[in-house]
Amino acid sequence: MALAKLHPDNTVNTADLAKAYPKYKIPFELLTLSLPELSGYTDTLIVLWYLRKAERVRTGAVNVMLIALDENQELSYFIDRNNNQNLADDGSPYLFKEGEQQRQVNIEDRRIGTLSFMLQNLEAAIAAPVQPESLHKDIASVPESPVLTREREAFALHFISSLSSGGGKASLNYREMPRPDSDEEDKKYTYGASYYASFNTTIGVAASLYNFYVGVSGSVEMFEVGEQHLIKEFNKRGEAFRQVQPNTGYWPSKRINLSGFIEYDFLIGSSLRFAPTLSYTRYNFIESHSFVYNGERDINQYFTDRYSYSFGGKIKYSVTEKSLLFFEVFKRYNHFDGSSYFPNIEPETFSMKFNQLYGGIGFQLKLTSLN
Repeated sequence: MALAKLHPDNTVNTADLAKAYPKYKIPFELLTLSLPELSGYTDTLIVLWYLRKAERVRTGAVNVMLIALDENQELSYFIDRNNNQNLADDGSPYLFKEGEQQRQVNIEDRRIGTLSFMLQNLEAAIAAPVQPESLHKDIASVPESPVLTREREAFALHFISSLSSGGGKASLNYREMPRPDSDEEDKKYTYGASYYASFNTTIGVAASLYNFYVGVSGSVEMFEVGEQHLIKEFNKRGEAFRQVQPNTGYWPSKRINLSGFIEYDFLIGSSLRFAPTLSYTRYNFIESHSFVYNGERDINQYFTDRYSYSFGGKIKYSVTEKSLLFFEVFKRYNHFDGSSYFPNIEPETFSMKFNQLYGGIGFQLKLTSLN
């Protein structure tokens, strides 16, 4: 670390820090700072840290800390916890309680991950009038290399497991080819069903590059299917008819999913992160019954091109150094082609819609680092 001068345009130069530790090849930079409200303080001190991984000393980032002294000779520590040179967006400053000697501080950086070090209480150094040299000495008692506690390595493997449930409405419709022996024309069939809920158990693995994840997962899903019906619409002798047949159709209630997904963690605190997610799924129904007709008509054979895609997000909470608990919400759009199942159908008129909104809870465990 090194003390730095704050210039009138709110910039600081890393040159002194880089010259003091040449073996780390610290970049020579002019950092422009956004400062917090300092009207209640009488003096300030700027400290530059070079945060690095103990096992990879050439990977590091410069971080800025501002120490402010108030009229009661008490110190406030403004630490750039997300390392974006903005000291006004990191919440309240660190304040030591009476008798507290040190406190753990976490800093997130998109290049090197999460680092943790022990910040020393400098109150003893200001029993006499503040002298920069004495503060420099006490600050320097903090180990030069921060201890890494929740580091997000460049590469890592993760195990992911979750439970989720989702509901929605499903429908499929098609038109029937005209029959010469029938006086019913323009005949349209619409099957519908209500999916009240599902029980979806998922396990998967993911590889991460800093905060970016790519992974695969498998799940077994069981649905609670409610009301099912068939609506027939047709014209007869120039008059329009509409018939509703309840309890008609046999919508699938079990399936196996195989998914690929991507997500990215945005840091929103020392222990919290938000991860938008996208996924693509192929699935098989775990059922051999027919949808409407009797006989051997395997639903997986006739309901083809089965896939779904989803988007949503997770809120992740760091439980330990290697584990995360997350809550997720996502919307899934399902698709299949059933045009070969129904007789006398105009294939190009087949369409279906089955969208579900899911909520769930899960667990993520870092298995190993790959760097």
